[in-house]
Amino acid sequence: MTSFALLLLSILPRESVARDGVDVLERQEFFDGEGRLVFVQWIGWEQDRVRFWRLDKGDKCLTRDFAKRAYELEWCEDGKHRQVWANWFEESWEQYDKELEDRQYLPAEKRQPLRSK
Repeated sequence: MTSFALLLLSILPRESVARDGVDVLERQEFFDGEGRLVFVQWIGWEQDRVRFWRLDKGDKCLTRDFAKRAYELEWCEDGKHRQVWANWFEESWEQYDKELEDRQYLPAEKRQPLRSK
């Protein structure tokens, strides 16, 4: 994330932040059959189901709040500052898309959406 974007995130009023919580935040690197990186995505898991996912375009910032024992993922989307926190963080390197696989159990349109404010 650029330093300007980080500065912007830090000066926004806290009441303008759309906050959500999930059980686990995961950063997944997806590789093709030749071992080449295809994309990186963030997945928010809740009760072993995907709640949300976002491609990582270098615009997300993950921090760890030791006092709260939580991880916070922040980004701006559609003019909104979003913050999603979780008590657990995982990284994975896979040759299958976990979010796409989860749609077999819970279609994307049936997922609980992130807050609008």
